[in-house]
Amino acid sequence: MDPERREGRGRGHRRGGGGRALGSGGRGEGVGRGGGGGQRRRQGRGRARVRRQAVSDEIRATLVDHVLVRGMTTREAGQRVQPNLSRFTVASIIRTFREENRTPRRPPGGGRLRLLLEELERELVNMVISNNVIRLRRDSKEID
Repeated sequence: MDPERREGRGRGHRRGGGGRALGSGGRGEGVGRGGGGGQRRRQGRGRARVRRQAVSDEIRATLVDHVLVRGMTTREAGQRVQPNLSRFTVASIIRTFREENRTPRRPPGGGRLRLLLEELERELVNMVISNNVIRLRRDSKEID
């Protein structure tokens, strides 16, 4: 064996020894550029998803009162009303109140609207259950 390879400067030094491809073993986990550790290394990536704190409508109104009427800072109001409330949450509530003039949360919404009435949809489902080879299509005359 030539002296360069013995000291780790030869062809296989960076790739796990013996000219193997990255990540295919050779030097063990954590040594070299990409050797081993597949699943264990991937687990630590990214941030854990943190669930947002639900602030009730009553607390929102109290925060608006403390900041805008009594002149408290967002940090002071957040600490007084609910001790683990961040000043950024309070600032967001104040901004919403100033821009949209509302303290309550928006009702849940979104998604696709219904295409058919509930009775008509139930009728269609029953028709398909009774005759599974039925085809539903729209005539071009109906579309205007």
